[in-house]
This record gives sequence, structure tokens and C-alpha cells, in this order.
Amino acid sequence: MSAEQVFKDTSAIYARLFDHRAAIHGEVNHLIKELEIKRNDRELMLLNKCHEKTRHVQIQLHPECVQYLQHQIESAAEKINDLTQNLSEMIKKDSSEEVTETRPRSESVADEFAAEWDEFMREMNEKCQKVDNEYNEKMKHLSDDFSELKT
Repeated sequence: MSAEQVFKDTSAIYARLFDHRAAIHGEVNHLIKELEIKRNDRELMLLNKCHEKTRHVQIQLHPECVQYLQHQIESAAEKINDLTQNLSEMIKKDSSEEVTETRPRSESVADEFAAEWDEFMREMNEKCQKVDNEYNEKMKHLSDDFSELKT
């Protein structure tokens, strides 16, 4: 046996024992084909649907919402201006009237309105405090969750 023949045989034995790249490559390709056939590109279809929905929200719904909110803000501003003008006119009219016998009645009405207003403001403050408390609880809960995720 020549040295050349020994070297070839040794190389062949080494390749069969230690070089599995071709076999592994074939197995990986087979596995990929099997997964593609079984799943039928479901993941790709789901990603495309998600992408379409986000594009729809970005392109169509977001501008519609912004436009609707701007319209509502303008409408609310107009109503506030109208109410302010009406109140100003009422105050001018009330201040220009002479004090008559009906004045005690208007004072009692004003007292009732003041009491109602105080009650309304108290309720609004309670509701604001409740919303603030709920917000703080949710923020604490979210921060706890995120800190758990980080660790």
C-alpha cells in the first residue's frame, strides 16, 4: 500500500466519522420543507393580516379620529363661547335691574344655585380624586409588571 492510498483512506474515514455537514444540511432542508407543507405559510398570512390592519388604522382610522376630535373640540368651544356670552348678558341685565320686591326671590334662587354649584363641584372633586387614585393604582400595577418582566 502506498502512502497516497493510505492518505485517501484516512481522509475518507475521517470525513465519514467527523464531517456531518452534508447529512445535517439535508436533514435541515427536509425539516424546513415538512414545516412549510404542514403550516402552509400560516405565519406569513397572519403577519400580513396584522400588517393590513395596522396600515388601515394608520391610514384611515387615525386621521378620521383626529378630524372627529377636532370637530368636537370646535363644537365645544363654540358652545362655551355662547354660554359665556349668555351669562355676560344675564349678569348685565341683572345688574341693571332696579331692586324690587322680587329681589328676595332672586336671592333665594341665587342661594339655591350656589348650593347646587357647591354640590356639583364637590362631586366633581370626588370623581377627579377617584380617577386619580385609579390611575395611580394602574400605573403602580403596570410598573410592577414591567419590573417583573425585566428581572
